[in-house]
Amino acid sequence: MVQDGSLEVGLRSTIQGMTISERDTPLEELSDQGEADNEDEGSVIQTTSTEEVDSDDDRERGRRGGSGKKDGISPIPNPDDLSHCRQLGDLAIRGFQDLNEKYNRIVDTDDGANISVQRIRSIAPAIDYSQGQHFNRLRSRLLPMLKQQVVKVPLLPEPDESPVEAARKLKLIIEVQAELSTTIGQTRYAINALRPAPLGRYGHPPDDRHWGQLKRFRLSGLNGIFEFYVLDTCLRNLFYRTTSEIRLRRLTNRPADEYDAREYFAKEGSVDMTLEKIDELIRCLEGSELDLLQDDWSKGKEALDNDFETLYSLAFPTTHSEQPNRPNKKPPSQRATQLAKLALPVAKLSRMFINKLSRRGGMDTKGLPQFTEMCSVDLVTLCKLTREVLKKCWSSHVQHQCRL
Repeated sequence: MVQDGSLEVGLRSTIQGMTISERDTPLEELSDQGEADNEDEGSVIQTTSTEEVDSDDDRERGRRGGSGKKDGISPIPNPDDLSHCRQLGDLAIRGFQDLNEKYNRIVDTDDGANISVQRIRSIAPAIDYSQGQHFNRLRSRLLPMLKQQVVKVPLLPEPDESPVEAARKLKLIIEVQAELSTTIGQTRYAINALRPAPLGRYGHPPDDRHWGQLKRFRLSGLNGIFEFYVLDTCLRNLFYRTTSEIRLRRLTNRPADEYDAREYFAKEGSVDMTLEKIDELIRCLEGSELDLLQDDWSKGKEALDNDFETLYSLAFPTTHSEQPNRPNKKPPSQRATQLAKLALPVAKLSRMFINKLSRRGGMDTKGLPQFTEMCSVDLVTLCKLTREVLKKCWSSHVQHQCRL
């Protein structure tokens, strides 16, 4: 063990000479800052390349067994290798922080200012694509590429791996960060380009029955899913979680934080949930309109069942004697009962129609066309038909009770 300051000088010399990446990214700023600090202290440093740090002996040791264990005993790691790993860990943490700052969520509104901010904080393609080209590029290239890159984010070194193997994995994570920055920026731009134009306070949706795959019904939800779920809920927490793991495994010069050991990011920061939300975006682009209809219907399945019970109770109210637990409940108004009786068959037919077209009902949706000749207003109305009927019935009942 080295007792004097020669080890510190040696570690500085090793860190100073490393070139992590030749790409012009913000990740290199940390290395530049380290060079300036060392120059201020008057240290005489001999620069070396990454290839020199990863010597032939180190590469050979990595090929032979990763951790370099012999007879079950772990050898004392080379201090130069440890400093190399920790510098890479510092750069990886800095990279995740940069990604979270650059691509934090922008509130999903139709306000022109927010739409402009999204454009500014995105990456435009070199070619001026049409909406159809943005649609196909997003579906077939950008989102699948984003999934591939997300899977690589948490591939951190294991505790029993050699410093050489640990450094190799950290370098891969830093490379993935640069790729993610480009893919996220291009994805945000494409989704923003596909975003339907704001209608304004008194605007009416256009008749888009002949717009094919570019109807408002299909495209209006893309921005919310991407900004709130993919970026804010999933990727942000995935980056936080990976940063915490780097600190907990002591692959950085920074101490672990008290929040690092918590499971706060266990679900939201998981790869599986992130991939699930990206798949939801892909499904919005690839699924048929009838698929999307039944998806909306299934999301409120439990609430929908409760709605039918409420609608039935309005149509066929019970007497006070049949409700011993609610003796003070007022019966529904006659108008509400009449409306409920008229609406109940329509609501049942609507639910039957959707269930019949669903996969659960035996319909093979793979053979259905991607889009119908219904406009977006009709499709949205079909999604919300039962809820709208129920809301009108309840409105009539509440108004009647207020007049009593």
